[in-house]
Amino acid sequence: MADLQSLVDEMRSYLRSADQTYDDGLKELAASFAGVCRDANQGLRRCEEFLQKGLRSEALHFAQTHDPPLLDVIGVLDFPEREDWDLLAASYGLPQAPKLRLDCAEELNRAYAADQPIESLLRKHRYLALIHAPLVSRLEVMRRVSELDPGNSVWLDDVTQFEKVRLKEVRREIEQAVSKADEQALSAIMDELSGSPWQNGTPFELVNLVRKYHLETLASSVQRAYAKRSVKTLERLRESWIERTAQMGPGLDGGFEHLVEPAFRWLDQQYAMQNEQSQYLEAVAALEESLQADDDWQTVQRRYRSAAAYGQALPAHVLRAYRERNRDERETVASGRRDMLIILGVGSAAILGAAIFLLWLLVLKKG
Repeated sequence: MADLQSLVDEMRSYLRSADQTYDDGLKELAASFAGVCRDANQGLRRCEEFLQKGLRSEALHFAQTHDPPLLDVIGVLDFPEREDWDLLAASYGLPQAPKLRLDCAEELNRAYAADQPIESLLRKHRYLALIHAPLVSRLEVMRRVSELDPGNSVWLDDVTQFEKVRLKEVRREIEQAVSKADEQALSAIMDELSGSPWQNGTPFELVNLVRKYHLETLASSVQRAYAKRSVKTLERLRESWIERTAQMGPGLDGGFEHLVEPAFRWLDQQYAMQNEQSQYLEAVAALEESLQADDDWQTVQRRYRSAAAYGQALPAHVLRAYRERNRDERETVASGRRDMLIILGVGSAAILGAAIFLLWLLVLKKG
């Protein structure tokens, strides 16, 4: 590398010199420069071939093991006065150095930049393997490596192999979680199965297996809540049940519907009773309002019948107010009848008197 830098320094010194006389040393300098440029371009071309094939790691390895490192060589050869040197070489008929393939150098540099996070992930992967970390953690790292270097089929092959082993582990973990009734573990497994980018697609067989076991666990929770007659707990559990059975699709409820049906039927009954009680209270409130507002007796009676139709005893103060109003209405009716009888009696007496008077007149006339 020092020789290469000395070569370029000598060329730049000549360009800055006032005496640019041609001599054999100048020709030798030009020939050496042209040679190293050709070697550098050849190395860049080789790296380009690797990159075009998606072999980024191979390209970087080749560039780094080049003596000196290839990008370091390009950095020295691409000096600011390069155009001036080319003009001088052309004017003296000196060996012409090829243009450096700077586009390849830039692509190689981008490959270096992209490889930095990959290298960091690979170090993490090696560490996880060393400490025998769970396969799910190592698989996550390898998926990230494959995403960052999609052109390298090696990573994809590794991910595929890791996934095969991982799915076998998942099946065993499902069985363990079910045996321990570990709903949290089942949820974590479900998240992994349905949320991970599996190479061969989501493993629906295992997904439905988890859902089935999850429903079984949920059914047991429903039965316990039903035994305690806990309305709020059953409400929450039924929401979960509806959500999870919808995920499985029609006819895939795991055969546990009969285990939760009595509990949910009882819950519906509680809703109906609560609704009826609410309607009853509204009817009582309407009756009480009519009594306080001194509504007409027909309105009061109609509202009384509506409240009484629920078969529950009316509140004491409402029933007392109704009975008082009923007594007042009866007294009013009775008083009206008495007045009517008096009127009828007086009228009848008057008619009788008039009849007697007429009869008397008739008798006098005949006599």
